[in-house]
Amino acid sequence: MLHKFEIPEKDQRKNKLSINQITEFEAKFDLYFPEEFINLLLLCNGSFAGEGGIFGLHQEQCVLDIGYYFDLFPYWLGAKWIPVASDGCGNYFVCVANTQSKGKAPVVFIDSSIGYDQIAYVVASNLFDFLIFYLESSLGETGWPFDPEFVVRADPDILNFRCLQLPWDQGRISRS
Repeated sequence: MLHKFEIPEKDQRKNKLSINQITEFEAKFDLYFPEEFINLLLLCNGSFAGEGGIFGLHQEQCVLDIGYYFDLFPYWLGAKWIPVASDGCGNYFVCVANTQSKGKAPVVFIDSSIGYDQIAYVVASNLFDFLIFYLESSLGETGWPFDPEFVVRADPDILNFRCLQLPWDQGRISRS
């Protein structure tokens, strides 16, 4: 999916990470990335792809740097919420690492109008489904995240996270 977005070759080389760099970051912040998150960082360590960018480690642009968001929102670090991306409007998508299963963790939406320490709703059951939704949405796909038939057809495991509010549900706000 990232191939549909232009990433300058010099940025691709500059942003490469090693497993050691990822492990050092995990040790510094006392957290463990889900396996799929590690795979993403090895493939794409931050990019301006999508509406507000996909985050990475040790980024020159602070708006793409995971560590920057841990400094900005310390609650996220304590809750093991790993910032993944932004919608470009002050809202964020975070991976809820403390609920991971089989190396995968759900991705949730943090709505600034509700609060940065509250989950508005779950948007994908795992990181890679989230990335597909997120990038296709920026290319004009309109079904995600509010069309339940579209979302469940593409990501049926999202229904396993009914403990979190689904985008098409009303009235509940979750805090993990």
